[in-house]
Amino acid sequence: MKNRNPSILVADDDPRIRQSLSDILELEGYNVIEASDGKSLIDKISPEYVDVILLDINMPGLNGIEITRMLKSDDDLKQIPIVIVTGMNDRSLRIEALTAGADDFLNKPPHIAELSARVKSLLKVKAYNDHLRVHQRELERQVNERTHQLRQALSDVKTASLDTIHHLSRAAEYKDEDTSI
Repeated sequence: MKNRNPSILVADDDPRIRQSLSDILELEGYNVIEASDGKSLIDKISPEYVDVILLDINMPGLNGIEITRMLKSDDDLKQIPIVIVTGMNDRSLRIEALTAGADDFLNKPPHIAELSARVKSLLKVKAYNDHLRVHQRELERQVNERTHQLRQALSDVKTASLDTIHHLSRAAEYKDEDTSI
């Protein structure tokens, strides 16, 4: 279990929006990591230290939808919830972002209570997914350990069976008057 405050990565090319979101999240007690474009987001992301991403759609270089596709196709990063924060109300753009893997949307500028509620909700989902992933790894470890033990036991049984057959064959030879020595 993590012994740190959750970290939120805020990616927006507008420094005022980025600073505003960061200030709100820091007041809530979150660690905030800022990125001004897609490349710096990719450089700063880590599945161990980023719990939620707030992502603008229109950024220089990689846009928010391209970044979402990249992150959701990476096995180590796909569990990090992504909230698209946008000033655009284009329904087709929202559908494209959801199809790419976005988990939620916020309109710019976000209402503080709505931002807080959505981040808290996604942190719970992420914590649950992290717990499930740890549990799955533990179960896989136990299955592998038990499989190894069963294979070893099967090998031991085969060896014991062959030894028994060999000893019974020798005993049978001693009792057979035609083949005994």
